[in-house]
Amino acid sequence: MQHSKQDSLVIRRILGIEPKNRVVIHTMLEKEFYEIIKREGLDLATVVNLGVEKVLKEKGLL
Repeated sequence: MQHSKQDSLVIRRILGIEPKNRVVIHTMLEKEFYEIIKREGLDLATVVNLGVEKVLKEKGLL
């Protein structure tokens, strides 16, 4: 799925188009996913937010 600034809340906030509105939570993540994210120097919060946004859109909740 290709994200665009117009349809992605997460991308608009990452780019500074609108302010971030994040909360701190505790969650569990598969170790393999975390190792890839860490190895590639990705931002965990951004990866999680993009994934959550994708699932919510697929379910018609966003």
